[in-house]
Formats: sequence, C-alpha cells, structure tokens
Amino acid sequence: MYKQSLGSRIFQVCNAGFLILLALLCITPLIHIAAVSFSSSSAVTAGLVKFWPVDFTLSSYEFVFTRKEIWLSMVVTVERVVLGTSLNLLITILVAYPLSKESSTFRSRTLYSWIFFFTMLFSGG
Repeated sequence: MYKQSLGSRIFQVCNAGFLILLALLCITPLIHIAAVSFSSSSAVTAGLVKFWPVDFTLSSYEFVFTRKEIWLSMVVTVERVVLGTSLNLLITILVAYPLSKESSTFRSRTLYSWIFFFTMLFSGG
C-alpha cells in the first residue's frame, strides 16, 4: 500500500461528503411520498406529514388493490414484458446472425448495416 498525500485524502473526504449529500437529496422525495401514502388523508390535507407517517393507515393501498383495474393493468404489463422481450430477442437474433457473417457470405450485409445505422442515428422507430 502506498501512502496517500494530504490533498488526496481531503479530496476523498469531500467527494464522499458530496456524494452522500447528493444521495440524500435524491432519496428525500421518495421518503416523503412513502410517508404520505402511509398517512391518513386528514393528516396529509393538514400538511402534518413530512418524513414520518402521521396516523398510520393502509387505506390507500387497500383502496388501490381492491380495484379490478389495477390487476388488469398488472396482467397487461406482464404480457407486454414477456411478449416484448421474447419478440425483440428473436428479431435481434435473426438480424444479428446474418450481419455477423462476412460480406462474401451475406452479399447485402453492407446495405443492411447502413439501414440499421441510419435508423439508429435518427430514431427511425
């Protein structure tokens, strides 16, 4: 192990402090939203909730999860993830394999490469 200079140690302490402060700034709104979701509506309306739930209740979650629509949307989300991932993986494999071959084996390789490159540059869908 080598000995660190004083400037290096000062930088590491300042850098760690800055990153911790940045992380706290990112996490603070999430903590507030969680506290609001676990608090009673009267406490939220009165502005009493900051970072800890006031009059703890699960009524918000009970309201959401007793609705039929949330479960239907969950099913749609899972379907889209499974089908989208499967189809995109299949299409990527079907395109990538021929493009990995030499131009002598796949004569249109350069044309297809340019088409894919052009659509990546301009977000062609």
